[in-house]
Amino acid sequence: MSAKRAKDDLNGKITFHNTECKIAFAKRKKEVCEKKPLHFSKCQEVANHFLGFNGWSVSHKYTDSETNPTEDHTYKVREVAVVRLNLKTDGLHAEGLGAWEELYSIRDPVSRGKAICKCKKLAYQRAVENAFSKVIILVLSNGKIAVEVDTTQPELLLTEKALDDENVLKINEVDADTVMFEDDDITLSEVPEEDIDAANLHILHELEEV
Repeated sequence: MSAKRAKDDLNGKITFHNTECKIAFAKRKKEVCEKKPLHFSKCQEVANHFLGFNGWSVSHKYTDSETNPTEDHTYKVREVAVVRLNLKTDGLHAEGLGAWEELYSIRDPVSRGKAICKCKKLAYQRAVENAFSKVIILVLSNGKIAVEVDTTQPELLLTEKALDDENVLKINEVDADTVMFEDDDITLSEVPEEDIDAANLHILHELEEV
């Protein structure tokens, strides 16, 4: 109410360079909150400060690289790394994913080595940064430190092949003496072994072609 009275009293009564100023309430702008992970070196500093030098460790869990040709006699090398951040506090851990790509020229033999080393280094650093971004460090008023891991983010499954149930051949174990063929009434036990072996080889050959 006081602000409204002040606005009404000052509106039209203040001039700036002979220009009448309009008095109005300020409009709060929407803040763009873009979360960015800490830099690799800052992650280490924070972990060493709050967790101690022996309170955490990082291990490689998965690495993959590929090289593809591009235009103008250049190649693109891409490196993907997955790391596991182990926290000694309550046995917690967090996984992180990082990737990086660089171009190198086939005309310069040294550029290939530099590109591969840079990709490996930066992919590892990005993976560590991603893993630390899931760690929550709580500093209590009494000076104690509590550590938690953000479980809302799913675990990385890059090291495991996710199989689609529709693309998986399902084999049920049944009694050979009770299995009947559709075309005739011959049981599996009555079929010669050489015919069964030939049928199995035929099925395996079809599966390889698929």
